[in-house]
Formats: sequence, C-alpha cells, structure tokens
Amino acid sequence: MILYKIKTKIMNYKATISIIALLMCLSGCTLHSQEIEPVGKVNTYFAALNNSDYDLINELISEEIELFSIQTDTINLIANNKEDFISHIMNVDRAMRKRQVEIVDFISIGYRISVMTNSKPVGSNTHIQTNQLEIFEFKGGLIERIWIYQ
Repeated sequence: MILYKIKTKIMNYKATISIIALLMCLSGCTLHSQEIEPVGKVNTYFAALNNSDYDLINELISEEIELFSIQTDTINLIANNKEDFISHIMNVDRAMRKRQVEIVDFISIGYRISVMTNSKPVGSNTHIQTNQLEIFEFKGGLIERIWIYQ
C-alpha cells in the first residue's frame, strides 16, 4: 500500500512536470512568435520614410545606427549615428523631391530582416526607379544597422 502511494505521487509529479514543460513550451512559442515585431517596425519605418516622418524614424533607430551602402565591391559607411542618418535620408528626399518606397518582398531571420524594395520619386520623374536589397539588424528592439545593396 505504501509503495502504491509513493508510485501514485511520483506519477502525479511526472504529470505536473509534463504540464509545466508543456506550459513552458507554449510560452516559449508565444515569445518566439513575438519576434515578428521587427517586421512591424520595418513596415513602420518605410511608412514613415514615405511620409517624411523623421520624428517617427528617429524613434525606431538606435543612437549608434549605422547605414552602409554596398555597390559591387565597395562598402561605404553613410551614417554612424542618429543625426547623420536623419540628415542623410532628408537629403535623399530633397534630391528625389519626395520618394515612394514599396516593399516587394522580405525574409525575417532572427534579428535580421532582408527587404527587397522598389523606390521611385513622386511627381515628374516617376520613370526613375531603384530596386534595392536592404538588410535591417535590430538590437534592443531598435534598428541598429542597415545594409543597402544597390
């Protein structure tokens, strides 16, 4: 009888442990699915870029943001802080007389999001289009680095 009670308690503990393990898995899966948050931030970034909402862009990027432009075999550092970054995108907007960036496709892997974009100026020069691959890297929920392949 005592052996039966011990065996029953062990089985109850195993069941409890299995339930706890299941809950941990489910909560882990829930947390894992929240990794989609950077995708939302990239969408917000492009919406802000299209609307020239530099204040919103400023909220999405880290203080030490780095922007790189990669052309064939050359890598250029365009910006390495918020001020330089915002100044750069404002200059591009002025040069293109406002632009419209459309996300063509994206892939999210961990803290990196690769985005294919089509960018064109709004207005009289709409025949000029630029297709780019942009890779966003996140740290602490903010955009830390952008690589633009042209």
